[in-house]
Amino acid sequence: MDNHPAPLPASLPATQLKRRAAALAGILTGLGLSGSSSLLPLLVILLQASRALATLLAGFALVVLSLTWPAVFRADQRLLLAVNRHARRVVWMDRLMFVVTQIGNGGFGLLLALALALHGWGLLGVMMAGAVLTLWPLVEVLKWFTACQRPFTHLPHLNIIGWRERSLSFPSGHTAQAFLLAVLVDQGIALGGLFRLGLYALALLVGLSRMYIGMHFPRDVAAGALIGSAWGLLVYRVALSLF
Repeated sequence: MDNHPAPLPASLPATQLKRRAAALAGILTGLGLSGSSSLLPLLVILLQASRALATLLAGFALVVLSLTWPAVFRADQRLLLAVNRHARRVVWMDRLMFVVTQIGNGGFGLLLALALALHGWGLLGVMMAGAVLTLWPLVEVLKWFTACQRPFTHLPHLNIIGWRERSLSFPSGHTAQAFLLAVLVDQGIALGGLFRLGLYALALLVGLSRMYIGMHFPRDVAAGALIGSAWGLLVYRVALSLF
């Protein structure tokens, strides 16, 4: 395969990013004006968790901003190739990564939510189901906003494990769900340090699998981890305030 990234510009021109940011801001402003009373409790909760959420959202914003930096985009390609070059060379790893990446599927998240609900963690199960179902449209809006193509459109000789997904690339929805589940389980169940570390290591492995199978750039994965973690924390805080 070609180990030299193509000298392409960043995924989204800065002018398009600004236009879409303005459009999204207008939509959010309209929603806020039309339903400010219902949004107020959410804003209060957001402020209560400001330190963690602000850090996660600031990190996400920085990753989005980096989409307009060609030098970072080229580095993104090189890092992806470094991870992906092992695909189709080690059969057992191909199979492992394909299985691990399924943790990021919505169906897995809903099954986990059902399992928790049936084993004495009813509120956490409901919380998780709601978080999984609302994360998908959030990720889709962000993908529309950034309009980034999949890595194989830039690197045609990339090794692909499984099928070529047709949706846009940024952020990684699979990684977002993996970190969403990790945050909710971490917040809702008192885990020891080792188990907690293993939980986030598994979520990180899901992100790595997205690069290994050729579906996402490293920045897609980083953004997915940040937005999934932020959404999980916000959903948990909202649910606690309501119940």
